[in-house]
Amino acid sequence: PDLLGLRAVPTSSPLRTLNRRVAPRAPPSSRRRPRGHVHTKWAAKAAVQKLISLLPAPQRATYLFQDRVTRSTTLKRTAYEQRLRWAGDHLAALRRLRPDRATSFAAVELGSGWYPSVPLCLFLGGADRVWMLDLEGLGRDELAAQAVDALVASADDGGLTEAIGPVADERIDRLRAA
Repeated sequence: PDLLGLRAVPTSSPLRTLNRRVAPRAPPSSRRRPRGHVHTKWAAKAAVQKLISLLPAPQRATYLFQDRVTRSTTLKRTAYEQRLRWAGDHLAALRRLRPDRATSFAAVELGSGWYPSVPLCLFLGGADRVWMLDLEGLGRDELAAQAVDALVASADDGGLTEAIGPVADERIDRLRAA
């Protein structure tokens, strides 16, 4: 049966038949799929995402759902640290390959997403201008504010310089004022 575009594979599919011929059959106790909360949660999430994808402006609907229902629009530390590493890698490559341009350059960021952490890091790392290009306008003031707050906190505890390299105090001050 077809449930929101998700199809169950019948047990008599050619692939399953092929697998039986190639691999020895496992004992019945190891073939059972675990049932319960995890499977139900995954299926519910997939169904909701499928419904949201059918709406006009699905990115906006996803944001509203995550903000109002799941309460998951807070910048997570692991995601933030990953973005710092990406920005640090870009800036390190620029310093290594073009040391003459390392303190005054223009940058383009493709797919900035909800949190403009990488473009802000590029600014802090010396970019005079950063263009952010995205297929969907995902930027929101409250999400940008979270990215700014996280960067200022990292600058205060020394983690920012460790992650992306030297940062001019004047640029941190401009970020604080934003």
